[in-house]
Amino acid sequence: MLAGHLPVYVGHLSRAGRVVAVPQNHLNHLFAGTLAFDPPPGRAWPPTQGDLDEAERLCRVLLLGPVLDRMPGRLNQLVGGTGRQLSDGELARVYAARALLQDPDVVLLDETLSALDPLTVRACRDAVALHARAVVLTHHP
Repeated sequence: MLAGHLPVYVGHLSRAGRVVAVPQNHLNHLFAGTLAFDPPPGRAWPPTQGDLDEAERLCRVLLLGPVLDRMPGRLNQLVGGTGRQLSDGELARVYAARALLQDPDVVLLDETLSALDPLTVRACRDAVALHARAVVLTHHP
């Protein structure tokens, strides 16, 4: 080792947030509150207007625009404990958006899109591919 240079260790903290897994709906959750209250880990609370704008844009890319439009509070709408006011497919897309907002190197979608119809799966898969550096998708037809 050169004098004055510290060794570089690649430990678990350096990898934190680089890979984000989005498990199946029954293994995932939302906080009881608003969609905006469920910030991605690593983001500050309260969210900035820029964070909210980015979250809404990403939700719309994941075909959640109609969901946001029917909610008077949009991202500030109460969705109930565990998101009970949302369908399984809507929840899956919220989970995908939350993962993408973390700006990870790799997104692992484990059956995340299984509650969606084929056209919505295709649109969401394409949206995730455009917004993630790398994607691992498990899905049973």
